Parts: sequence; structure tokens; C-alpha cells
Amino acid sequence: MELLFKLEQFEGPLDLLVYLVQKKQIDIRQLSISQLADEFVFYLKQMEQLNLNVTSEFIATAAYLLELKSKSLLPTLSEREQKEYERSKELLFRKIEEYARLKELVEYVSSKENVDEYPVKVAHIFPKVDERKLARIVKAALQEVDVKRKIYIIKKEKYSIEKVMEEIEQNYDVIHLYDLLRQSESRYEVIVKFLAVLELIRFEKFIIDEKLRLVKKKTKTPGDVHAKATENFEQ
Repeated sequence: MELLFKLEQFEGPLDLLVYLVQKKQIDIRQLSISQLADEFVFYLKQMEQLNLNVTSEFIATAAYLLELKSKSLLPTLSEREQKEYERSKELLFRKIEEYARLKELVEYVSSKENVDEYPVKVAHIFPKVDERKLARIVKAALQEVDVKRKIYIIKKEKYSIEKVMEEIEQNYDVIHLYDLLRQSESRYEVIVKFLAVLELIRFEKFIIDEKLRLVKKKTKTPGDVHAKATENFEQ
């Protein structure tokens, strides 16, 4: 029964990988790729025996892990092959670490019945915004999306913070924060978008106004700078 419970709670391959890493209680980079691949495949077989839904994303991730395992077991690799293997392994570790951090944040926010408990200490980023209103927006967006609508595989880059930052810059001049977050297809995506918003504000590319709208900052042209300088001089 314990095994069944654990298998049913995995929303996607990254969820399972995070569990496998965390139960070892050691630094992720000390893990054997071979052992990680074997344990992942073992859990997939258990899922199949229990007639649980094994999606194509789980199978694709298993194939990816087994490919890494095969390279790790080769007696020798060329310099190019070794660099490619190390790069692929590091990508895997980073994806697992990022997902683990976001998963913790999602679980924490979701557990808070009272939004006043949500510790959003962002006065320096949102000087004109009520922190409780901000917390309510994030929580409302998390509640609206369906956690199981989206599954993630290792090679998928769509929901990286950097990618979302680019998409926001390209697609929006003004958008309400809630409208941006509620378009998400999973709680994971809500959090990635929120972190992307924080980064855009930190880099002074956007601001949040009093109405909780994300507003792109206009790039100053030489004419703007000259006009401002003239205005200051005349004063």
C-alpha cells in the first residue's frame, strides 16, 4: 500500500526523479547516473504492474536516462563525447534541482489557508503594492490551474525562467499580473512565471503599478534624454 501511494503521487518524470534523489539524502552530483536510471526504470515497471498510467513522457525520460547510463559505462569516450556526456548530465541535475525548488514553493503556498501567512517580502520590488494582494493573486492562480494537465520531461525547455522572461518581453506591454498567471497550465508554470516577473522587475525591464499590472518600461531614446536635460536646466 505504501508503494502504491508513492507511485500515484508522481505528477511527471521530474517529480519521480526529485523523489529518487531526495530519498538518498546526499548531494545530487554524488549520485550514480547508472543507479538513478535503474531506480527510475524499476518504478516505471511497478507502475505498469499496478495498471497506473505510464505516459510517453515517463518513457522518454527513461530512454534519456538509459542513454546517459550507457555512456557512463563505456570504458573510454572521445574528448567530444565526454564533454557532451558531462553537459547532458549537468542539464539533468539542474532540471531536477530547479523542479525541486519550485515544487517546495508550490507546496508551501498551496498549504496556506490564510494568505496573510504567505511570506512575500518584496517591498523593495513592489513599493506601491500591498503584499497581501500580491499573495492573493498568486494563490488564486495556483488554485485555478490543474496540476495534472501538464507533464514535464527533462529535455523540455518551455518553462525555464529565462524562456518565460523572453516570452513576456515579446508579447506584452501591459498585462494584469493575475491574467498572466492564470494562463498557466500547471502550478509549476505559475511559479516559473512569477519568478520570471520578479527577474524582469529586478532588471528594470518592467514595473508593477498600483493596479497590479505588469507594465513594460519604455526605453529612453537620445531625444528623451535631451528633453529631460532641457527640462531640468529650465527649472
